[in-house]
Amino acid sequence: MKIFLVRHGITIWNMEHRYQGQSDTALSEEGTKQARKAAEYLNGQNLQAIYSSDLSRCLQTAQIISERIKLDFIVEPRFREISFGVWEGLTIEEAREKYPDLVHDWYHNTLNFQVPEGESFTQVMERSGKALDEIIRKNLASSAVVTHGGVIRAVLFRLGLIEESKFWSDLAVPGSITMLDMENKSFQVVET
Repeated sequence: MKIFLVRHGITIWNMEHRYQGQSDTALSEEGTKQARKAAEYLNGQNLQAIYSSDLSRCLQTAQIISERIKLDFIVEPRFREISFGVWEGLTIEEAREKYPDLVHDWYHNTLNFQVPEGESFTQVMERSGKALDEIIRKNLASSAVVTHGGVIRAVLFRLGLIEESKFWSDLAVPGSITMLDMENKSFQVVET
């Protein structure tokens, strides 16, 4: 069984290094191009199901994939990005200036730290993990999940495929596809 974790295409906020979280931002022109490239790659993967976060940047990406593959997608809110609470809309630098202690705690206790009015990676792992478990139980040969960088990292950590220290690597850049091979418990990142 293969599960393709598709990170939505790039947005203006990604380019500005803003905490996007659950803010409902749209794809940029470049993000739309990335979604088309992802669709081309996935067109040859014999997908049997497509799932998407309920945020616009993912819905737009899923729609492009769906149209190319000719397969409807299912909206699954549990694949929504982590909530960054009071940081949403701030650049990384603005967050560092306004909340230096919180930013320090975030990078040194990523799994359990919760931004005020936000959620922790542990909470993201729980909700996205339940949704992924349901997909796995359906035992389809291949499925795609259009989601976010934080969710992809949470899924990989939950499956024991990355360590906490890898959370902040360029593991799942916008428009990339992380292919999970569930039988061999491995993954491969494809940058489209």
